[in-house]
Order: sequence, then structure tokens, then C-alpha cells
Amino acid sequence: MKIRFVLLFVTAVITSAVSAQTDTLPAQPTLPLFDELAPQVVVHQSEDIRALLISRTLGNDRAFETVKNGYRIQVYSSNNLKMAAKESSDVAEKMREMDLGLEVYRTYSAPFWRVRLGNYRTQADANEVIEELISVIQKQYPELLDKGSVYVVHDEEVVLMQ
Repeated sequence: MKIRFVLLFVTAVITSAVSAQTDTLPAQPTLPLFDELAPQVVVHQSEDIRALLISRTLGNDRAFETVKNGYRIQVYSSNNLKMAAKESSDVAEKMREMDLGLEVYRTYSAPFWRVRLGNYRTQADANEVIEELISVIQKQYPELLDKGSVYVVHDEEVVLMQ
């Protein structure tokens, strides 16, 4: 009888200890599956942080202004999932190697990979540069012009140097 009582008591203690542990463990966070075709990342930050990052990237001595609804020159755009990521990287690298004095932006907005150059307040400002840009690309990397036309595009936010 005593042995039965002891076994019953030990079983009850172990059972309550195990159930207490499972109840007090924090739930493991579940992460949504990454949908490669439609990723969305939204960064919320103050303008002071944005200004600091831009000044560190472009140099502390350069003044800048962020303009909504500016323009850039698009030199590459593709939605070919197998090739576009690498091709856009190659195009961006070649644009940097050409040292045109223009900022190079490589972006992904599902399903398109794009490479864009420069920061312009107006479409006319960008159009002034595009003819010379096409002739320079034609001389150094004519194969880039086969990937699609080079043209001016609207961009929601551009950074203008002063």
C-alpha cells in the first residue's frame, strides 16, 4: 500500500511538473513564409536618421535635398526571374565602373529588377543628359543597349545635391 501511494505521489509530481513547464514556456514565434514573388518591406524612420544616412553615404560636406516626384534615367528593367537579378547586378556594376558622376540605383519591385541613374527634379533636366549617356554607353558597353531602351522615368523620391 505504501509503495502504491509513493508511486502515485511521484507520478502526480512529475505530471504536474511537466504540465507546468509546458504552460509556462513562451510560445515560439511563427514567421510567415517569404513569398518571393511579392515581398514587402516597409521602413519607418525619422527624417533625422534619413538625413544622417544620406550625409554619411554622400559625404558630410555635401548638401542635399529630398524631392518627391523626381526623375531618373532607367538603363535596365526585367521581370525574368531566372536572369534579372544577376543581369541587373552586372549592369549596375558596369554603370559604376563607367564613373559617369551619376548615382546608380538597383531596385527590386515585384516582379521587376531595375537599374536607374541620377536624380533629377524635372523630366527636362533628365532629358538633357540622356543623349550623352546613350553615346557613352554605346562606346563602352554597347551590349547594354540590347537589354532595352534607355529612357527617363518618374521616381517617387530622389535626392538632389546642392
